Amino acid sequence: MKIMLISVLLLLLLLCSVSDIKKRTIPNAAVAAILILGIVYSVMYHSLLTALTGIVIPSAPLYFAKFRLGFAVGSGDIKLLAATGAWLGWLMNVYVLLLGSILALIWVVGKRHFGGHHLASVPFAPFLSTAVLCLILLI
Repeated sequence: MKIMLISVLLLLLLLCSVSDIKKRTIPNAAVAAILILGIVYSVMYHSLLTALTGIVIPSAPLYFAKFRLGFAVGSGDIKLLAATGAWLGWLMNVYVLLLGSILALIWVVGKRHFGGHHLASVPFAPFLSTAVLCLILLI
C-alpha cells in the first residue's frame, strides 16, 4: 500500500511539473489529490499532526513573502509545497524547499551562464518535485 501511494504521489508530481513547465500553472485538482493522499498517508504511517504541521510550517513563510513582501512566487508553488508537507512532515518539507531552491538556482545560473538567457520566470514545481523524490529515496 505504501509503495502504491508513493507511486501515485510521484505521478501527480510529474503532472504538476509538466504543467508548470508548459503552461506556468499547477493544476489545483492535482495539488488537492496530493494533499488528500498525503493526509491519508500520514495518518496511516505517521500522525495527523505530522500532516498538519507539514502543511502549514514550510508554506507559511512563502505565503507571507508573496502577499506581504511582494516576492514573485506562484500561488501554485505555495499550494504544492503545502501538499507535499502532508506527506513528509514539516522538517522534511523545509528540506524540500531548501533543496528545490538550490536546484532552481543552479538551473538559472547554468541557463544564464551557458545559454545567455535572461529568464522572466522559472517553473518551480519541477524543482520541488525533484527534491521530494530525492528525500523519499533517502528515507
